[in-house]
Amino acid sequence: MPTVTRAIEAKRTIKHQNLRATFVQRLSFRQKESPAIRAPKRSVAVLPFASLSDEKRDAYFADGIQDEILSNLAKVSQLKVISRTSVMTYRTGVNRDLRSIAGALGVAKVVEGTVRRDGNRVRITIRLVDARTDKALWSESYDRDLTDIFFVQSEIAQAVAYKLSVRLSPEERKGIEGKPTDDLEAYDLYLRARELIAKGEFLWVGEGDSRQNFLQAIGLLEAAIHLDQKFALAYCLIGESSRRFIYSSIRSHPGEARSRRYCGKRSFASPTGPPRSPLSSGPSSLRNLSKL
Repeated sequence: MPTVTRAIEAKRTIKHQNLRATFVQRLSFRQKESPAIRAPKRSVAVLPFASLSDEKRDAYFADGIQDEILSNLAKVSQLKVISRTSVMTYRTGVNRDLRSIAGALGVAKVVEGTVRRDGNRVRITIRLVDARTDKALWSESYDRDLTDIFFVQSEIAQAVAYKLSVRLSPEERKGIEGKPTDDLEAYDLYLRARELIAKGEFLWVGEGDSRQNFLQAIGLLEAAIHLDQKFALAYCLIGESSRRFIYSSIRSHPGEARSRRYCGKRSFASPTGPPRSPLSSGPSSLRNLSKL
């Protein structure tokens, strides 16, 4: 009898140990899971879009569309939109963990997409995801002519805002629907310049390639302004390119002070005409800066 009793007690002990081990294992697994995302309901990150074009050089075009949609959403006061600088570290190329990205950026929703340009046609696929549940809230594909690119970008931004239960004010709608330029060639030059500037930011201060990137960007922007003298964004980006060129230069460079005087004025808008920039008048800014 004592032997039977001991066997029963041993069996109970083993059962309790197994149950305790299972509980500890489940608890440990839960602790390793990603923490719950605590972020405002109307917060969103527009991640870099993937370029599906046959031409790898068209990646700048996908970046430009992503940034334009991001900028349009940033005009909506009810939305918290993460800056371009923060989201560009999450480029495509690998499987992105949207939950982890959203947690790191402090947002509840994520927008991702793809862009394919083929001649004068462009196809944009967009997906809005609730990062807390990994559930797609909305997705759409737009197959349009390049001449409709600004309308499509505006349409996407407004659709995302609508899905986030945001009602746009008349001023916000007007800002989103505004076209930066009527010249597609000028806009393409502008996007190429932005890509050069973005690449220059990741190079070491004083590195030759960094300076060259900014110089090339200024040249592209001057060409854009030549095509459309009312292209305000191009004027502003010339000022930004010049500032970055200055700060990427070696401090002891003898031409730095002269460069600051030449570029420091930045761009400005004339009350009686189109925006003007000291960098776009007189001798070419590219020629002047290259003398440094």
